[in-house]
Amino acid sequence: MFSHSGYTISKHNHRIPKIVKRIKSFFQHGTRIKKSILKSNQNKKSNFVKRLTNL
Repeated sequence: MFSHSGYTISKHNHRIPKIVKRIKSFFQHGTRIKKSILKSNQNKKSNFVKRLTNL
């Protein structure tokens, strides 16, 4: 892949931190979404249980 020349590698090295930052922010966002989904699922389950107990 990097057998072309040192120039392309240096170009890639400049681009890598941006990509890493983007990936990190994406993962943080993803964990937040997962947590919110888990919370909503728990709420749905608790509501379901409440409905069952009310019956």
